[in-house]
Amino acid sequence: MAWRFAENGQAVTLIEDEAPAGASRVAAGLFNVITGRMGAKTWMAEELMAALKTFFQQLPASCQEAIHPAPIYRPFKSVEEYNKWTGRSVDPAFAAWADFLPEGELFPPVKDPLGGIMIKGCGWVDIPTLLDRFKQHLEAHHSLKRMHCAFQWQDFQPEEMSWQGPEGRMQVDHLVLCQGYRLAKDAFFPPMDLRPNKGEIMEVEIPRLNLPWVLSRKIYLIPRGNHRYTLGATYANRFADLSPSAEGREEMLAHLQAAIDLPVKVLKHRAGVRATTPNRRPALGAHPQWPEVFVLNGLGTKGLLQAPYFSQLLYQYIQDRDTPIPPAVQINRLFKQ
Repeated sequence: MAWRFAENGQAVTLIEDEAPAGASRVAAGLFNVITGRMGAKTWMAEELMAALKTFFQQLPASCQEAIHPAPIYRPFKSVEEYNKWTGRSVDPAFAAWADFLPEGELFPPVKDPLGGIMIKGCGWVDIPTLLDRFKQHLEAHHSLKRMHCAFQWQDFQPEEMSWQGPEGRMQVDHLVLCQGYRLAKDAFFPPMDLRPNKGEIMEVEIPRLNLPWVLSRKIYLIPRGNHRYTLGATYANRFADLSPSAEGREEMLAHLQAAIDLPVKVLKHRAGVRATTPNRRPALGAHPQWPEVFVLNGLGTKGLLQAPYFSQLLYQYIQDRDTPIPPAVQINRLFKQ
């Protein structure tokens, strides 16, 4: 979102305190348009993927090595899923995104007696590396200033659009809130149905495995080199704290053993919190009372895939209020009163 302003020559102050449970610092960074229990095509798949690829192309060279294109192999978990893809395999809307592989035993360590699909045009991104290098680039080559502090509403005066920061009071034209799950607890907004969702992932070592692609079978397994993998993820709408849990570890390892029966060594276990919405669509738009305060939130499990498209849409809306925001993603749909 900051880049949208900076690339158009506008001065941007990025206020961030790097919340330890923020999803961006924990997420595996997968981008994929075939997801869900039965492998449905993601809403707005073509538009979202086109915007993501354009974003990748526009990134500076220092960020390119954080991007890892890779197909995703999804074994069928049931005859029902197999039968559904028998029909989808001749449907151009799906054939463009996935190859139907019904024979099974594509890669012997993987349990896939019914075969599966190989999803094309996807991959993963090292999100922390991308964020750090992109911010450095924007500081060096654009009008981006970073402030490492927490944003507190008592320091902001919406009537006069000014903020009391570490360097004194500053006037701003717009305030854009990209706070993730923390926005749900914000008293500055009317109560809203923004749902924190905790996810856990692990870094593991599987010495006898050398996957040539990303595996997706209730869990995902992303090859990172040297027999190391990112394993994830869990989904919990109710949770007691933000720490990794024994239950999350057991759940992921059980799903992994159902997919690949090989010894696994856990190297690291992390947890983060996503911001999700009832219809699993982002939330963007203006504050109901303060027209120059905006929100970009609710990206859920598809933050990487959705951020380029919807940050551009919100930027266009901020510059021209006649820009339509589809009802399915308007922030006001979440307000409870």
